[in-house]
Amino acid sequence: MREEDYKQIAIDILKQKGFADIKWLGEAYDIEAHKNGVKYVIEVKGSAISFTTSWLQVKALYQHYVMKKKERALLMFIHDEGDYCIFQMIDAICY
Repeated sequence: MREEDYKQIAIDILKQKGFADIKWLGEAYDIEAHKNGVKYVIEVKGSAISFTTSWLQVKALYQHYVMKKKERALLMFIHDEGDYCIFQMIDAICY
């Protein structure tokens, strides 16, 4: 699958899960979305894009968007066959 395919799959999954105002940014994180009045920042990894997520990427996402801005951060993995997992980052010790 191409990167564009993963983007569309991720957006479709989030819509099915009740997210709104979904924007693909592809910057420090991939997606910004809202649900129940809460802003979420979401990093998407697909098996053809790069299924390897470094600890430094996850740490940066958590430190900046959860600890400083009080937003919720999600990490989404999408497999070529359409399977997916979404993890919410709720706590970490980051030095």
